[in-house]
Amino acid sequence: MDADEIIDNIKFIADKQYAGEPAANRLAYHVGLLESHLRGYIQTSEIAQEYIKELQTQLIAKESE
Repeated sequence: MDADEIIDNIKFIADKQYAGEPAANRLAYHVGLLESHLRGYIQTSEIAQEYIKELQTQLIAKESE
């Protein structure tokens, strides 16, 4: 799923959950969902970066043999 699809899906969820509510409530929920997803992507990215560092260390050690 690309970024636009994710954003559109989150907006759809917010609009559906807060249908008939003031726009400010829908927007607040939308922003909260976006923040949650962003935190998840950052965490995944950090884990991947640590894994890459580990692989680089292993590769350097292997090349030194």
